Amino acid sequence: MLVTETSTAADRLIDQIDRLHSSPRVAQMLLTLTRDVDFEMAQVVECLERDPALSARLLKVVNSSRFGLAHRITSVRHAATYLGRRSLRMTVLTFALVESLTHGAVGSVYSDYWQRALTMATSAELLAKQHPGTNTDDAYTAALLADVGILILAQFESERYTTVYEGNRHGPELVEAEQAEFGFGHTELGARLLERWGVPESLVTAVELHHSQGPFEEPLHLTVHACDLLADAIGVPDSGQVQAATALLQEDFDIDLDGFIDLAMTCKTEIEQNAELFGVNAPSLVNCEELLAEARRVVVDASIETAFEMDTLENAIEDLSS
Repeated sequence: MLVTETSTAADRLIDQIDRLHSSPRVAQMLLTLTRDVDFEMAQVVECLERDPALSARLLKVVNSSRFGLAHRITSVRHAATYLGRRSLRMTVLTFALVESLTHGAVGSVYSDYWQRALTMATSAELLAKQHPGTNTDDAYTAALLADVGILILAQFESERYTTVYEGNRHGPELVEAEQAEFGFGHTELGARLLERWGVPESLVTAVELHHSQGPFEEPLHLTVHACDLLADAIGVPDSGQVQAATALLQEDFDIDLDGFIDLAMTCKTEIEQNAELFGVNAPSLVNCEELLAEARRVVVDASIETAFEMDTLENAIEDLSS
C-alpha cells in the first residue's frame, strides 16, 4: 500500500490499539516464529502452550467439519503440524485479531460484523474450492477480516462512528461517509492494520478492495468482492444485491441461479458451524425462502426487460424498413 495523508491518519488510530489494549503477545510471537519457512515446531508448540485458550481454539478448528478428519486430534503439536505453516498463521491471526478487537465494540456493530464476516468467510471458502487459483485459507481469512476496520472505528470512535455506521448502507456508501468524517474508510484502515501484522500483501489488497468494482488482478480479490455482494444478497435478500451477486457469479464463476441457491443453502449450515468455532451466538442468518423469492423476482424482471428490449428492437427495425 502507498503511504498517503489518509493512511497516516489511519495509522495514528491503529497506534491506539497497542497503547490502550494489551497486545496478543502469544499470537504475535507465533506469527514471528512461523514467518521463517524453516521454523522449529518445538518452539511453536512451546509458544502455544503459554496460551491454553488459543491452543483449545486450534484443536477445535482442526477437529471441525472444515477438515473432516476421521480421527480426532488431541495433541497441540499434531494440530499445528496438520495445519501447516500457512494455515497455522492464518488461524492464529484470525483468532488473535478478532478476539482483541471485538471486545468493547458497540452491540449493533458487533452483531452486524459477525453476521457479515461469517457469511463472507463461509462463501469465500466455498467459492475458492471451485477456483483452483485461489487458496481456501487465504480466501477464508481475507473475507472474515474484510471489515475489521469497522471494529477499530467502533472501539475508538464509538459515538461518532455509530452515527455514521447506522446512517449509511454498508458498502461504497459507508466508505464514502467514513472518509468524509474521519479522512479514511474502514477498508483502508483494516488493510493497514493487517499490513502492520505482516499479513501477505495479496490478503491486504483483498481487504482494501472488497467494496471496489475492480478490475481485480488476482482471483482472491475477485472472490472476496463476490462474497461482499453475497453477504448483502444472502443476509438481506431485498437489499437489491441479489441481481448483482447472481450476475457476477454467472460471469466470473460460472454459477447459475440454481447454483446460487445451492451455495446459499450450503452457507446456511456452514455459517452455523463457523459461528460455533468463534463462540458467536448466530441466529439463522440465511432466510432461504426470502432469498429464493427474490432470486425468482430478479429472473422474472430480467425476462420482462429482455422481452421489452426485443419488442423495442423489432419496432425500430419495422420503422426503418417502412
